Amino acid sequence: MSYYVVRYTQNETSVMAGLGRNRGTWDTAHTRRTAQRHARTLRLEDPKSTYKVETL
Repeated sequence: MSYYVVRYTQNETSVMAGLGRNRGTWDTAHTRRTAQRHARTLRLEDPKSTYKVETL
């Protein structure tokens, strides 16, 4: 099963691509633990947005 880091803001929803080993690519799928780790890092960098790990 693939997991994705999804960014929620007041006006939009987007799936985050190019995180970690996939940097510089459009690849979005991760294992559950890796997606959780990336979401945690993004939450610390951007507290105004909400980052969740979801399956799509």
